[in-house]
Amino acid sequence: MLITKTGGYVKPAIPVKLPNEGDIMPSDPKLKQLGDAARQFLSDHGYPEMAVTYAQYYSGVAVFNLAPVQQGVVLYPDLVKVWMDITTCAPIGLDARNYLMFHTFRELPEPAITLEQAQAHVSQRVQVANSRLVLVPTDDGQELLCYEFSGTNGEDEYLIHIDAMTGYEQDILQ
Repeated sequence: MLITKTGGYVKPAIPVKLPNEGDIMPSDPKLKQLGDAARQFLSDHGYPEMAVTYAQYYSGVAVFNLAPVQQGVVLYPDLVKVWMDITTCAPIGLDARNYLMFHTFRELPEPAITLEQAQAHVSQRVQVANSRLVLVPTDDGQELLCYEFSGTNGEDEYLIHIDAMTGYEQDILQ
């Protein structure tokens, strides 16, 4: 087990092993169970409230990206990854470097535009399913408060970040 010098956070040394065979689809009901188990694992090891932001699936493994939540805002700069064995729902890997290096309490500004105003900047071709406030890192090392919209256009899934202060489109991830 490793303990950080600053903050005394436990960084469990989980042995990464080859996963069991098996696969999971994004629509599989076991996905929520795996995400909940990943969040519980982090909570049990002293990490704060975390939101699942993304998941990837490999043969026998689900990799969850989780980020802390402060005042309802998801903090992407502090992202944590947890590898979960699909068969046993047990954690088999952890990468918490971003959290351990960058997590701090942030003075978050109030958005200058409303959710509805921000959504007006999202393409009409995208069927928006969810929205939330997020803090995203920028290429110049800054952090930007954005509205995040997740949705689809045909078979393609998108995350769209709209600057919560200006309404400008910050990012589109497919």
